[in-house]
Amino acid sequence: MVLFFGLQAKAQNPPNIVMFLIDDMGWQDTSEPFWTQLTELNKRYRTPNMERLANGV
Repeated sequence: MVLFFGLQAKAQNPPNIVMFLIDDMGWQDTSEPFWTQLTELNKRYRTPNMERLANGV
């Protein structure tokens, strides 16, 4: 049996959480490199929203 005594954790600013559920996406399948350098396959795709998320905009 678990008892909770009204403990509430109130954050000043709630965190922004983004969850991506992606099936069969490779690490080079966006214009944003998920590696230490840009590859030729990264240049093939145009994904401006992924770039904005990576830059924190």
